[in-house]
Amino acid sequence: MLKKILYFPFQHLSFVVLLSMIIGLIVGNYFNDPFVRPLMPLSIFAMVLPTMIGFQWKEMASTAHTKLFVIASIINFLIIPSLAYLIGVVWLQGEPELFAGLALASLLPTSGMTISWTMVYKGNVSASIKITAISLIMGALITPVYLTIMFSEVIEANLMFLVMKVFLVIIVPMIIGDRIYRSLLKKYTIEEFNTKIKPMFPAISSWGLVVIIFVITSINGKLLIAEISTLTKALMILIAFYFLNFLISTIIGKWLFNRADSISLVYSTVLRNLSIAIGIATISFGTKAALILALAFVLQIQFSTWYGKLTERLRIL
Repeated sequence: MLKKILYFPFQHLSFVVLLSMIIGLIVGNYFNDPFVRPLMPLSIFAMVLPTMIGFQWKEMASTAHTKLFVIASIINFLIIPSLAYLIGVVWLQGEPELFAGLALASLLPTSGMTISWTMVYKGNVSASIKITAISLIMGALITPVYLTIMFSEVIEANLMFLVMKVFLVIIVPMIIGDRIYRSLLKKYTIEEFNTKIKPMFPAISSWGLVVIIFVITSINGKLLIAEISTLTKALMILIAFYFLNFLISTIIGKWLFNRADSISLVYSTVLRNLSIAIGIATISFGTKAALILALAFVLQIQFSTWYGKLTERLRIL
């Protein structure tokens, strides 16, 4: 029973995220001062830390799959941020928080599901592991710089402030996660860790995500109901953002790589690290920035599943 409760959000993530937003809106509109605010820092930590335990440091030095990694990096750190910038300039003028959320999604590539979906749809798993490991570090380094240079015209971003927030949300959990991993390996073998312990981490992280989305929506329930048109606009923009990302990565993958490498390329570029993005957005840019990323969670899961099934049925790649 406890195991089913632990894994339920992870196994039904898009549904649970949407449900937590709805419940948060109800709580926020019936209570003048929501009592859940103290849960925010704890939920951010619970969401990010499990993703850092067992981080693949050795993949940083790997020289395999160089061409695929280079192309994925060009898409992740040049093409997709440029696409987000253009979408924001055209459709998000006067909405700096939504722009900030979209910018964060574009600058933090790969997610915990990148490797899983690559495996399910028979892609190059080892390449996805390398891209995921290195992209996390690259994203942590470039995100403050990109936000203060590339997006400074439309969102207020202070370089040192953002460096501190990225350090708190990414680097600190990464260091703690490494210490936890080393401690666990004193008690368990690597095989036992991978089979018994590691599968629990995405479930724990999912609970952190669900709680923080509930907290954000409950605190700002009245405001969000009043601005429902803004959320609708955010949803339309995210659909366009993901559609173009899938299209670009598919075309480049089909042109340059075999099917296995193409699957790895698509899932290593289209999927964004929304857990970390929400953590940074919540403490840096405000409610709307975090909520556009919460909506992105729902779409990212659905689109990734549909895309994988479509490629198998139509032999797109």
